[in-house]
Amino acid sequence: MKNNHVSINEVRMLSIEFLKQLKDHAKYEEKYMKRIAYPYIDIHIKEHKKIMSSLASLVKNTSNINEFKTKFSDFIDDNIIKHILEEDIKYANFKKKEYVLYTCGCLNKKYKISHNMHLKIFNGAKYDRKICQQNIRLI
Repeated sequence: MKNNHVSINEVRMLSIEFLKQLKDHAKYEEKYMKRIAYPYIDIHIKEHKKIMSSLASLVKNTSNINEFKTKFSDFIDDNIIKHILEEDIKYANFKKKEYVLYTCGCLNKKYKISHNMHLKIFNGAKYDRKICQQNIRLI
C-alpha cells in the first residue's frame, strides 16, 4: 500500500469491513464452543471483545497511512495471531480429548467424564458422586 494511492479514510473503510468480518467469525466460533460445551467460553468471548475494541480504537485514533501500517501490523501479530495460537488452540484441543476432568468433594479425586456426560452436566444435569454425595465440578 503506497501512501499516495490510498487515503486514510479508504483505509478506515477497509478496516471497518475487516472488523465486521472478525465479528462474524467470532460469532461462528462462539456458537461452535457452545455446541461442544467448551467450559472456558466466557473467557474466550471476553478475549474476542478485547480484540474488537483494540481494532476499533486503532481505526479511530490513527491519522496517517504510515502510522496505520505499523499499528495494524502490530495488531495482527499481538492480537490475531497470538489469539489463534494461544486461545483458539485450547478449544480445538478440548474437542480432541476423549474425556473431561472433573472433581468432587473427595480430597484429590479426579474423574474422567465422557464428552457426552460433560455436555449433559454443562447443560444443567446433576451428577452426584455416590461416596461423598456432592456434585462433581469441572477442574
